[in-house]
Amino acid sequence: RRTATDLDDRILAVVKTPAYYLINLVGLYVAVHRLNLGLHERFFTIVDGTIYVVGVFIAAKITYEVINVALEWYSGRRITRGEDQKIGQEFIPLAEKLVKLFIILSGAIVVLSHFGYNISSLVAALGVTSLAIGMAAKETLSNMISGFIIMVDRPFRIGDRVELASGKVGDVLDIGLRSTKVKDIDNNVIVIPNAEMVNAYVTNQSFPESLVSEKIRIGVAYGSDIEKVKAIMLEVATAHPLVLKEPSPVVFFQEFGDFSLNFLLVVWIGSFRDRMVVRDAVNTGLYHRFAQAGIEIPFPTRTLYMQPIQGQISTNHAT
Repeated sequence: RRTATDLDDRILAVVKTPAYYLINLVGLYVAVHRLNLGLHERFFTIVDGTIYVVGVFIAAKITYEVINVALEWYSGRRITRGEDQKIGQEFIPLAEKLVKLFIILSGAIVVLSHFGYNISSLVAALGVTSLAIGMAAKETLSNMISGFIIMVDRPFRIGDRVELASGKVGDVLDIGLRSTKVKDIDNNVIVIPNAEMVNAYVTNQSFPESLVSEKIRIGVAYGSDIEKVKAIMLEVATAHPLVLKEPSPVVFFQEFGDFSLNFLLVVWIGSFRDRMVVRDAVNTGLYHRFAQAGIEIPFPTRTLYMQPIQGQISTNHAT
């Protein structure tokens, strides 16, 4: 009752009955060995072996139940916190099966060793079999382990927007045992093996928060009023409802370009999903406001000077 969680209560609930039988079995074992019952040696050996096998079975069951309850408790805790449920849906059942298989094999080896069987060959055969399976399913096992690492480390979650090493941007649709599915902005699903996701550089645009910045670059003609340009850019940015007031928009005069004075406008948006909407609205507003204020947005121009070659008639064509 004093503990912060109910994990210990669950463990006690599942081990109470097996522990009761185990204690009685230990009492029976002590009684058989301590009391002089005058049993035939053959019968005594059978009873002793049966008690040992049943004891190993009960101990294995207790171990399995404790691990099973711990895994279920961990899965339920993640659901309560509103975290990804994929561990509970895929990895925990797999872990339960692996634990059960390991406990069964361990119990069988202990029992065979008790009865004097040579288990070296069995262990060697199991090792060779495991090695062969591991080599044959190397890629699959690598992806499964990587998927478990993603679930535990959580560099991204379902619904996060990520930028892959290839430059593709999309939302995480699913994290499975073998692969991760990302839906890009063109509504296509990209399937990436988990091993590649673990080893690649992935930018999570949604973590630790969905707040993102949008950078808008624009150039104006030489001779424009720099302070007026900055004021108009800030006015247009702050007027949009999706642009956050804190952090506030900021404008930088970046450089003297080949044919324009280049400015950078940085605005902050509450969600990465609104980036294109804000960019479209701000660019449209800047175009109209610059036109009203008589501020020119230049385009590249080139002037050619053509001189006649001495002794020849030259004709200039303007294009």
